[in-house]
Amino acid sequence: TAGKRAGVVSTTSPMKTPPALITAALLGCVLLAGASSARAQTNAGLLGQRYTGLSLFTESLRNRSISNGNGASVAINVPVNSFLDFNAGGSYEKFPDYSVRDQRAFAGLTAYHDFNSFKAFADTSFGGTRQSSKVSGISYSASDSILAVGAGGEAAVSDTSAIFGRVAFNRYSDSNRGHYWTYTAGADHWFNPKVGAIGSVTFFESSSVTFSLGVNLRF
Repeated sequence: TAGKRAGVVSTTSPMKTPPALITAALLGCVLLAGASSARAQTNAGLLGQRYTGLSLFTESLRNRSISNGNGASVAINVPVNSFLDFNAGGSYEKFPDYSVRDQRAFAGLTAYHDFNSFKAFADTSFGGTRQSSKVSGISYSASDSILAVGAGGEAAVSDTSAIFGRVAFNRYSDSNRGHYWTYTAGADHWFNPKVGAIGSVTFFESSSVTFSLGVNLRF
């Protein structure tokens, strides 16, 4: 959902990636297919749910010869009404090479419309970032704010499981850092009324890909 994390690769100039667009298009077809075949659901998915979550992730850079980054993220989602959610969260990521650290926090809103077993949504969030590194004993750091605007869909595939996809545009306040696109696909499942799991993959244009796995708790 809204507020998905962006890695340190965002400090470089992003490149256009037709494969990522194709992935997003294919995911859209899957979501529509799932929406047409699933039964009416009341417990599947994350939109409109009151929950908090903790996820672990790993990020593989495609344009730099350094080891993967690993980190954790936390999030909370609270319904405001029948079509709007408030969400907030943060993340911490570490790349062993050059002691790179990436910290982020955000808050945002997600509006959605329920087409029975399929929900279309649009979201926006605003947050802050802090990145630091150390090269040859010299420390570097930079902070900035970032605005994200996204859209996607969530389709129930059973009473307790759903798949989702999201495309988002992310822009830094500092014009020198530019902007980038992210493409996310994933699935979530509720084991019981309180405990669930989520897994996703996010492409940061052609710069990196992040795999995430986490647990969600309704409250």
